[in-house]
Amino acid sequence: MALDYGSKRIGVALSDPLRVLARGWGVVPRDPEGEAHFAAIAAIIAEEAVTGLVLGLPRNADGSEGEMVELVRAFGSRLAELTGLELAYCDESFSSLEADEILRQKHRDPKKRKAERDVVAAQIILRHHLDFAR
Repeated sequence: MALDYGSKRIGVALSDPLRVLARGWGVVPRDPEGEAHFAAIAAIIAEEAVTGLVLGLPRNADGSEGEMVELVRAFGSRLAELTGLELAYCDESFSSLEADEILRQKHRDPKKRKAERDVVAAQIILRHHLDFAR
């Protein structure tokens, strides 16, 4: 399972059991006041029999790590602690831009792209991770 952690939503993508394909699953709304997003992700993990996690790490264009990276790492640590699953990080510096381009080429309505972008970005993160693992 790959996650694209954002300020409002968490994009989710899943792999097949052979770890060849990456498919978008959907989004989980972030719960800035609590931990409801962890419960929602745990439910997906149980339902889909997830065995590992990949979390996109939003480094700056120069490769440095900013404030958002700290938030993602804290989220990842808590998620790994709650689920007991192995967690890997994958550079996602340009995944949102790549997702926007894919959606633009598919002639998606710009107003609807925001919701879809998070899912496509998670799918890109997972695809990159699976390709690297091979």
